[in-house]
Amino acid sequence: MLILLLVLKILDFLSITAIIFQELARTNCVVCFTNKIITSWNIVQITLAIKKDFIVWIISNFSNR
Repeated sequence: MLILLLVLKILDFLSITAIIFQELARTNCVVCFTNKIITSWNIVQITLAIKKDFIVWIISNFSNR
């Protein structure tokens, strides 16, 4: 179970890094880039929160059996 959580953490980090580089490649102005990163970061945080709740739900369901 710890390995699964570790893999998910690595994937989350890679997705955040990919978003940052994608936005950097798309924009030239620093202010626009910063705003997009803040927006992207908020989206990522919401996604991580949903994913965490889902993982907790899976773990609690399988540990009860």
